[in-house]
Amino acid sequence: MDYSFLRARILGTIVTVNKNDTAESRHPSVLPDFCTNQTVLTAMLIGELLAIVLTVGASSWNLDGLVYLGYASLFIQWITLCDIALLCWGKRLFEKLPAAQMMAAIYLSLQLVTLLISELGYRIAISTGIRFYTAEPFHLELLASNLLISMIITAVAMRYFFLQTQSLQRMQAENQARIEALQARIRPHFLFNSMNTIANLIHADPNVAEDAIIDLSELFRSSLGKQDYVSLSEEIAITKRYTNIEELRLGERLDIDWQVPSILPTLQLPALMLQPLVENAIYHGIEPEPNGGQILVQFKRQPEAIELIVENPVPQNIPERRSKGNQVALNNIRQRLHLAYGAEGYMQIEHSDSRHRVTLHLPLSDSSN
Repeated sequence: MDYSFLRARILGTIVTVNKNDTAESRHPSVLPDFCTNQTVLTAMLIGELLAIVLTVGASSWNLDGLVYLGYASLFIQWITLCDIALLCWGKRLFEKLPAAQMMAAIYLSLQLVTLLISELGYRIAISTGIRFYTAEPFHLELLASNLLISMIITAVAMRYFFLQTQSLQRMQAENQARIEALQARIRPHFLFNSMNTIANLIHADPNVAEDAIIDLSELFRSSLGKQDYVSLSEEIAITKRYTNIEELRLGERLDIDWQVPSILPTLQLPALMLQPLVENAIYHGIEPEPNGGQILVQFKRQPEAIELIVENPVPQNIPERRSKGNQVALNNIRQRLHLAYGAEGYMQIEHSDSRHRVTLHLPLSDSSN
């Protein structure tokens, strides 16, 4: 039976989807792009709203309210535009720092801008006779009040940007994981070998061939699915479907030791976490070795977390491109663990001359059994 037409259509469709999706799924920056017209306009509108609020909240003026609003708007827009210019031109420098240091550096830099503009505004007001209040405020009192307002607004804005970025990164990481998993499913050698295996089994063992077709369809379904989180049992089930197909292809070369209990905790985890690890273990640990080897998939229960372990042999004389290829999936999983669980969820990698081990540390919620 000729599968070339079907294979070409599937590959062509996936390449088109991949080009469209990856173009919109770049690795998101920690900071928004403050150099765009939309961001500048949004920031200026927020600044103007702040000026209106301060004008309405002022209890005693010696100038007309509209005049006061004009002075307040001018002062706040100075600070807003200087902040935007700082974040636009200094974005690359800030993002070279670790996350905590970057946020601290941005926060302190913005407060420094506020102090400088406040000092400049104070001196201009004194030299021109402008008064915003019935009684002239002390110099330090004015600087302190402006700095306090800036600290509060900056903290709220940075928190908003942080939550927005976290949400964007989570969605893009999950979409990228699906794309990578789908690409892996339809890699020419994987799809070609799977279809040839099924074709050979149709006459020799139709029941096994039917099961292989079902497993392959479920792999595509999970890759294209819209579920962001799945249960631990579902993740293990889809991984076993993948290994079923690989066992038909590799035969005795592939030996998988599943040390997973029959009763699992009701843990929800990001989709496609375990299967890419097992796929990497087969691709990097079993395929290059003529005699094959054993892959260990182990479950360990800790007091407040569970550990999923995938361990594979390390063949000698692996091509450089193959040895570096597993970093893509590992980096994706590491990022999604951090987005889903914060510091409590992490991935540990142990490598020796003979074995390679990856451990996923997944925290248990109070509702988990």
